[in-house]
Order: sequence, then C-alpha cells, then structure tokens
Amino acid sequence: MSDNPWEIDETKSCLVSIGSHRLQLSVAGPPRRPKEPAIIIMAGLTSSVLEWTATIRLLSKFVRTYSYERSGFGASDNPPPDIQPTSTRMAVELDLLLKAANIKPPYIIVAHSYAGITSHEFIHLHKEKSDDIAGVVFVDANTEELPATYPDANVSAVLAELDALRIRSENCHKLSNVEWQTLLDEETNTKHQQTADAEVSFYKASAPVLKEKGQLQIGRAPLLGDCPVSIQANYAQDLQKIYDAGIAAGNGTETQRSLMRKLIAETNEAEASMQKEMLRLSTRSLFTFIPDSGHSIHMERPDAIADHVRWVLDQLST
Repeated sequence: MSDNPWEIDETKSCLVSIGSHRLQLSVAGPPRRPKEPAIIIMAGLTSSVLEWTATIRLLSKFVRTYSYERSGFGASDNPPPDIQPTSTRMAVELDLLLKAANIKPPYIIVAHSYAGITSHEFIHLHKEKSDDIAGVVFVDANTEELPATYPDANVSAVLAELDALRIRSENCHKLSNVEWQTLLDEETNTKHQQTADAEVSFYKASAPVLKEKGQLQIGRAPLLGDCPVSIQANYAQDLQKIYDAGIAAGNGTETQRSLMRKLIAETNEAEASMQKEMLRLSTRSLFTFIPDSGHSIHMERPDAIADHVRWVLDQLST
C-alpha cells in the first residue's frame, strides 16, 4: 500500500504547486490499491468543480476520486500573465498537478462538455503510454467538431441578463442547499467570471488544434484500443428552459426567438451525431441517451454517471 496521503487518506484537499502557480486538488474515496484506476474529474468550460459535489459523493463510495479547480477557479491561483487558458495548457496543468501530487496512472477520466476537448489533449500527452488511460466517461462532451454557432447569438439575446445556471438546474440539481449556494457564490464572483471570460475567448481555437492530432480520423486504429469508453447525452431541454424564461421576461426579437426554436429542434440530433463519433476511440464503447436530464447530467443525474463509471470498471475486470 502506498504511503502517499493523496492515495490513502479518506479525504484531502489543499493547494498544490505546479511550478508556475498552485491549483486546488481534492480527493475522496477508499484507499487506492496498487495498479487500481483512479477517477479524474474534468469540469467543463467556465465551470467550477463544485458542480460535481453530488457525483463525487456517489463515486467516492466505491472508487478513489480526484477533482481539481482549474487556474483562476475556486482557491486555485490565477496563472501568471504569460499563461493563457488554452485547451492544451489546461491538459498540461492537469498533468503537472497529478505528477506534483504523485498520483500515478492508470486513470479513468470523467469529462464533461468542453472537457471532451481538454481530456483528448490530456490523452495526447500520454499517447506513448497506452496503459495510463484505463477508461473514459464522456458526459455530454464536446469533440473536435465544435458547434459552429457556439456561443449562439440568438440564445444570448433570449437569455439576456438572466442566470443560465439557475434556469437550467435550480429545480433539478441534487446538491444540498448549502452546496448549491456555494456553487452560485463561486460562479458569480469576479475572479471566477474573469477566468471564465478568458476561457471562452480561446474556446473556438481549441477544435482545430485538436483536429490536427487526428484522434478521430477515419481509418486509423482506435486511439484507446479496447479501453472502455462511455458516452452520455438532452441539451435541447436546457435550451427550452432558457427559451421559456427569456420569453417570459420579454427578451429577444421575434426573429431571434424563431431562430432559437429552430436550434432547439435540431440540437439533440446534432449533439448525438457529434458524440457518437467518439465511439471510434475504442472497440469497447457504450452510448446512452439520458432523456430526463439537460446538459448538466453531473448535477441532475449523478447516479447515471456513477452507473457509467461502474460499467467502465466492470469492463476492466473482464
């Protein structure tokens, strides 16, 4: 058994230096046995890992689970001025963090939304060591084929000054009241919002950078071999909530509203097509549509994510 507290303590959370600055790292779950996969939570664009509290609560009952705040979020330091929040840099910082804490592979990555991009970049960093990545659970995740219209101007017009996080999840999340308020406080503070704006400014540039690596190239051998990959996808549900709230508030022109209705009608088919491309990453893949949850499955249906992690673990044991 390891004597590394990051691998044996029941819970632990603190700032860890990655050289240029410090990141907040947390762990929960049973002590890690030698060679046992560890869960690495990768949150989406502009998002704090506080969104994952309910999911981590379930996962930590049966598997060692690590979570962290990216630069500028939570207690993590802002990066030096010369470091930009690109997708490749996010992957490097996670790699540096795991090495600094001596948390060794194998890893099972649980990646939400934009972390579909950053996790692919993390996988690329480990391309010479195929055993490092034991499995992946993509949670309504982006691919190198990003939606061309995101952020969508019509959605932004209908949303206006309304709080999208509250609209999407306030009545269906599985966080406690205290956890929900803590999340709201984090994602509305100035430090977080400045970092979020910086991340969004590099969002579109991440797709072509990843695409150059050819991970989803037709005809190539599966990037992850027979490493189990699970993919979950009802983003249209969130858009409908935003539309209804925006209409009630009188936001958007009729043209903008009409174009948003068209987007809602087309979204799920486009999202499913994009995500199913990731089935090509492995010869052992599972795609599941979660109809009663929006994009934030990790807050609304944490049990579904726990079930998919169990599926990955079961695949590894066979």
